[in-house]
Parts: sequence; C-alpha cells; structure tokens
Amino acid sequence: MRLLVMTRAFPYPPGEQFVAPEAQHWGSATVMPWAAGGTPVELPAGVRVDLTLARARRGARLLAGLKALVSPLLWSELRWLRSNHRITRAGLAEVAQATRNALLVRDLLVDWTAEHGPIDVVYSYWFDVWTFGALLAKGRGVHAVVTRVHGYDLHEDRHPAGFHALKRQLAPGLDALLPVSRSGGRLAIESFDVPGDRTHHAPLGTHLPEGLSRTSPEGELHLLSVASALPVKRVDRLVDATRTLARSRPDLQVHWRHLGGGPLLADLQARAAGAPDNLHISWAGQVSPDEVAAHLADQPVDLFVNTSESEGVPVSIMEAMAHGVPTLAPRVGAIDEIVHTAQLFSSEPTPDEIATAISDWAQRCKQPEPREEARRIVAERYDADANARQLMDLLARIADQPSRRTP
Repeated sequence: MRLLVMTRAFPYPPGEQFVAPEAQHWGSATVMPWAAGGTPVELPAGVRVDLTLARARRGARLLAGLKALVSPLLWSELRWLRSNHRITRAGLAEVAQATRNALLVRDLLVDWTAEHGPIDVVYSYWFDVWTFGALLAKGRGVHAVVTRVHGYDLHEDRHPAGFHALKRQLAPGLDALLPVSRSGGRLAIESFDVPGDRTHHAPLGTHLPEGLSRTSPEGELHLLSVASALPVKRVDRLVDATRTLARSRPDLQVHWRHLGGGPLLADLQARAAGAPDNLHISWAGQVSPDEVAAHLADQPVDLFVNTSESEGVPVSIMEAMAHGVPTLAPRVGAIDEIVHTAQLFSSEPTPDEIATAISDWAQRCKQPEPREEARRIVAERYDADANARQLMDLLARIADQPSRRTP
C-alpha cells in the first residue's frame, strides 16, 4: 500500500504530538505537512517527509486563486450561503480561501503523483483544505481518501465564519471518515451527509506505562492539570476552586501542579497570588509530552482535573488515566466517553462546584479501585498501539476496494 499522510504540521511543531505514537505503525509512508517551521521530530525508518504543500510557490497559489473564481465549487458554495441566509464577509472569505486552497492542493498532488507514482490511500489527520484537495485529485493519481475528524474541523459553531466551506459538497466522496469520538461520528453524519457505513470510530490513544502514579501521604492532596493558558480552557476557574478548596479544608495540604503555557499564564499566576497557606501552586509553563509522562511517572498525582469548555476525547486525560489517576472533568464534548458520570462536573461548572467535587474525591481518589478502573478503561479503549494496528488494517482494506466517486 502506497500511503500518503497529510497533517497540519507534523513532524514539525507546534502540537500534533499525538501523531507520533501512530507513526510507528505507518510502515513505508510519506508524510506531507501543510506547514513546516522549526525542528521536526525524528520519524521512524521508512517514513519520509515531503514539503510540497508547505513550500508551495507563490505563483501556484495565485493560479489556484484565479481558478477558484470560475470553479463550480465556489459558485455552488455561494448558492448554499444565499439559500441559508448566511452571506457574511467572513463567510465569503471562508469560501474563497477554502476553494483556492483545495484547488492548490489538488494541482500539487496531481503533479506529485505524475512524478512519484500513484497513491493508494491519502490519510489526512484533519478534515481540512488538504483533504478537499486530495478528494479532488481522486482518479488523477489518488485512489482513496480517508480523514480523521476531531473538534475544530467538525463543530461549525467553533468556526469564525460559522460554517465549514466545501465539506457538504465533498464529504460524500470520502472512502472513510474516522471520528475520534462516537458523538463526533453522529454529528458528521448529520452535518455533512457522510454515509454511516463509511464512518468508523477511530479513537486516539496513549501508551500504557508499566506502573501507576503513586498517591500522596495522608493529609496531602496532589492535583494535576494539563492545558494551554487560553480562555477556552477555563483554568481561572480551577485557580478559584483550589483557593475555595484550601479554605474549606484546612486539614489538607493541597498541591496543584499546572502543565501548559500560553497568553493567559501571567494573568493566572497573578490571580493565584495570596493563596491560603495550605495551597501550593506551581506553574510549569509549556512542556513536552515526555515531560507530562515523566511527571505522572515520578511524582505523586492523586487527581487529574480538566475544566475546558470544549473538548473531544483529550489525550491528556487518557495519559493520566493510563497512569491510574482518576479524572474530574466537565460534561462537554466527548469527555463522557472516557470519564465516568460520577466524575463529571456540569458543562458550566462554578469554582464552588469544582471545589466540592475535588473535596468529595480527596480520599476516594487514593483507593486502589478507582485507580485500577481508570487504567482499565484506557487499556480497553485507548491503547495507542492497538488502535493504530486497527487503523492500518482498515486503510489496507480500503486500498484494495473500488474508490468512491467524489461528487
């Protein structure tokens, strides 16, 4: 199977760290990022990087823009906007940019396959413009197109324009859609008319460590959170919650370690100033996945806490639970697919609600049963190696099947 993997940036930064474990299973493959800057991570033998998309020439971009002006894709999308009363400046810009980029990727892929040979399967890590271009290249060097879908590339209410251009037109041509959550699969079928028999739940995963995180001594509670310092992560509520918790539980020495940097980090640190004497907060800033794993392996961690207002199935929760750490999190996105109902906040938790939940779990989280249960859930559903093997089996089957026609 000749496999081409399309990513936003992997193996280059930032983000997409969760791609690396899966890359160990790609075998012989080419990875083609949309953008490339900084120092790439080391790839397994047999996986090569091609910068055709990331290094697209200005002339090719200008030509794709001119083609977009007369493309049926663009005019069909504009008719949809008009019929749904959604014509806005942001919407028009989204249609124009998506069409231009889709045509750019199509032309670059057609030329690439003419030089390097046909592609059996294009596997896109995000349902984005490079996926559209691959779909338009089917029958012209590309046999089949498969894409994952996560959160930003699925939920239209999160998009600045309020919708995803081209997806309704092109999604029916996918040979397979791989939502990382079951709820995401249902939404994709409803929103983009993807046939149910081509939608396959394909969760991400994490490696199972040899041992579990250790618990803290009696009289202490060690909390861990992993999140960027962004408004959507609502870390400010956890700051306020830990202050409330410490004041209400003078019997506890509360140690909270936050891993993650971002534009709001200084504001969060200032908000945490003047904490009660029994609250000890440490801010690690931006860290690598290896550093997160090292903290879970080497330090006592009693509870993992997530406060985000928008999530799929967070890899950070998988990693904590793989180490046997119970998790408290809001009822948003697909978190309830990994976290038990009894450990869920409301979707809009107040600091008091978060503090109460942490206090209720302060002793229970150290008991063997919930820690073993957390590990079991990950072992059964989110083992990165097992999930990657299943994915590669699916891609091999699709490579041998007749290609789906792109509308």
